[in-house]
Amino acid sequence: MNIQKSQEKRLQKHSRRVESQSDMALLLGERIRSYTSGNSSVKDETAIGILNSIYYCIKAYSMTKGGRVEQPDNRHLPDIRQTFEAGKDRVKACFIETQALYCGVAARKLCVPLAAYNETLDQALPEFFNTYDLEFFAHEIRCSMDYPLAFDVTGLEGVFYIHQYLERLRLEETFCRCFPWNQILWTLSGFQKKHQLEALDAPANLFGILFDQQALSLLCGNGCPNLTLWPLQIEGLNEALFGKTPSEIRCMLAKADDQMIRAFEFQDPLLIQYIRKYEDQLAWRLLEAAAHGNISDMAFLEGDDPGQRKIAFQDGERMSDTAFVHLVEGLGQCGSTAEKVERISETIRAMSDYADLLAADCLFDDDYQSVFKAMGVRELAVLGKEIFKESLKEGPLQWLPSQREAYKKGVEALWQSYYIDYLFSVDDASRQEIVEFMERLQE
Repeated sequence: MNIQKSQEKRLQKHSRRVESQSDMALLLGERIRSYTSGNSSVKDETAIGILNSIYYCIKAYSMTKGGRVEQPDNRHLPDIRQTFEAGKDRVKACFIETQALYCGVAARKLCVPLAAYNETLDQALPEFFNTYDLEFFAHEIRCSMDYPLAFDVTGLEGVFYIHQYLERLRLEETFCRCFPWNQILWTLSGFQKKHQLEALDAPANLFGILFDQQALSLLCGNGCPNLTLWPLQIEGLNEALFGKTPSEIRCMLAKADDQMIRAFEFQDPLLIQYIRKYEDQLAWRLLEAAAHGNISDMAFLEGDDPGQRKIAFQDGERMSDTAFVHLVEGLGQCGSTAEKVERISETIRAMSDYADLLAADCLFDDDYQSVFKAMGVRELAVLGKEIFKESLKEGPLQWLPSQREAYKKGVEALWQSYYIDYLFSVDDASRQEIVEFMERLQE
C-alpha cells in the first residue's frame, strides 16, 4: 500500500512538472509575440533573454529587494502566469523605489576626484534607468558599474542588484561625509602617491580608504575625525602591537571602532552593522601587518612623499671654508626661494654647516619658512633642541598664542625667532611629532 502511494506521489509530481513546463512554453511564446508585435520568430539569444526575464520575475514574486527569498504558501500557489505578473509588479515597484533612492544619493554626491565614483553616479546609473527593460529583459543591467563597494553585491541581477548597490553606497557615503573635505583630499593624495598613480582614475573604494586611515589614527591615539598620521606615530603603533595576541589586537580595533561610532553619533543600525562587518575584514589585514611589523604599508603618512625634496643631514665631514663661502655667495644670486632650497639640499650634509648657514644672514623672511618646510622631522628636532633645551627641562612645551613671544625673548639669533614662528604656524600633529623627536634627543 505504501509503495502504491509513493508511486502516485511521483506520478503527481511528474504531472505537475510537465504541466508547468507546458505553461512556461506557452508563456514564453506569448512574451515573444508581444516582443515582436505578433511575429513568433526571434534569435535564440533573444529568446533566451526573454525566458530569463520570465524566470527573474517569477523569482521576484517570492524575493525581497535585499535578495532574501520568502517561501510562498504552497496551499495557495498561483499558476505561472499569475506568479509572473505578480513578480513583474514587484519588480516595477522596486524600480520606482530604486529611482527615488538614486535621487537621494545623487543629491548628496561627494565632491571627490575619483573617476570611477563620479562616472558611476553621473553616467552609469542614469543609463541604467533610461535603458532598463522591465517587460522583456528585467534581469539585465545595461551599464557598467565601475565603482567598487567595500562589499560586492552578489547573487542579484537587474533592479534588485542596483537597489542593493545604492543602499550600500548610501551607507558608505554617510560615513565618508563625516570627514572634512581637505582631509579626504589629503588621504586620496596619499593613496595616489603610495600606489604611484598619475590620476585617481583607478577603481578605489573611498569608504575603505578613509575607514582604514581613521582606525589606524585612533589606534595611534588621535581623535576623530583625524586622518593625519606621522611616521613616528606608526613606529609607536608597531611597537604597541608587537607581541600582542590576535584577540588582543581585535579588541583594540573594536574599541577604536566604538570610539568612531560614538564620535560620529551613528544611529542607523544598518550602518553600524556595515562598520562591524568591515571591522572583521580590517582585522585580518591588521593582524598580518602587525606580525611583520609593517603597519606603515596600510597607512598614508604626512611627509611620506618620495617626490618631495627634503634637506637631509648626516653628522659627517663638514664643508671646506671655500665651499661654504661659495654656497653663501651663490644663494645671494638665486632668483627664487625654491632655487635656494634646492641648492642647500644639494650641498649641505652636516648639521654644524647648516647652523652656520642660518647664522650667516644670507636668507630673508620668506626663505626661512620655505627652508624649514623642506626639512625633515629629524633635522627640525635637532635645531629645536638647541632653542628649547632649558624649556624642555622644565616640562612640556606650551603652544598657546601668548607663549610665542615668551619663547622668542630667549633666543640669540634671528633664525631661531623664525623657527619658533614656523612651529606655531604648522598644524598640531606636525608640531607634536617634531617635539616628540626633540624629547627623544634630550634622553
